[in-house]
Amino acid sequence: PSAGSGVVNIDGGLVFERPLSIGGNAMTQTLEPRVYYLYSPYSDQTDQPDFDSAELTFNYQQLYRDTRFSGRDRLDDANQMSIGVTTRLFSEIDGRERLNASIGQIVYFRDREVRLNTIDTALDESNSAIAAEVNWLPDNEWRLRSSVLYDPNNSIFDAASAQISYQPGGGKLLNLGYTLREPPPSFADRPVTEQANISGAYPINDNWSIFGALEYSLEASQAVEDMLGFEYDDCCWQFRLLYMRYINTAGNIDPDLTDPDLERENALQFQFVLKGMGGFGGRVENLLNDMIRGFNDRY
Repeated sequence: PSAGSGVVNIDGGLVFERPLSIGGNAMTQTLEPRVYYLYSPYSDQTDQPDFDSAELTFNYQQLYRDTRFSGRDRLDDANQMSIGVTTRLFSEIDGRERLNASIGQIVYFRDREVRLNTIDTALDESNSAIAAEVNWLPDNEWRLRSSVLYDPNNSIFDAASAQISYQPGGGKLLNLGYTLREPPPSFADRPVTEQANISGAYPINDNWSIFGALEYSLEASQAVEDMLGFEYDDCCWQFRLLYMRYINTAGNIDPDLTDPDLERENALQFQFVLKGMGGFGGRVENLLNDMIRGFNDRY
């Protein structure tokens, strides 16, 4: 089986700027409207297998992508226009970006017929959710990230997130976060999940560091994933050990986190590295990067 489709997009925008003073601090503010038109004709793909494609999570960046799928098992059909605007604040002292805020929406001129599964109905909304995001860096140690998806068709929030990060340097890091999320339209059942999280890393001295992370379900009133670990780092070698507990939801798209019979797993992960020569246990580093946003090796 085969399928083909062409893609045409037109992307345009303007950048306005003006001097601004906030609290006695000289700033430069920009205003950046942007319009993005995307066209791709429909191609019948009902006989095509789906190996590893999925519908991308919708957010502000999705307004300017040329497909709503990951991978190439599905070729998007589209006739739509994205309209968005971004504003930024730059410090006149050091040129650093201290704030950016964006909001936008997609207007659809036709239904989207290409779906992951042949039984899925066409997407017939005339517009997307309103996507907005804000990133605020008041100084070099604090960062606030937040995003919202609001569905004007159903007058509900499809997703929302907020995270505060404190990173004073020297490998120290603390994150506090909140997420509200609804699965993409490819899921037949779309339950909203609401979670809070905390994660961090703290170097005790030049050799020893500790890590921790906790993901807490506000619906089930219990932790769904937690991790605690330590690291020893010397001039020539490095060792990390992580202890994890998590609820096993493999094969369960919509797990009931309040079910007392839901299986909870325990795991130990360790990593050993001879610097300049290699090592084993690279999965530990991937887990730290996934569970502690902004985590970086000190060395």
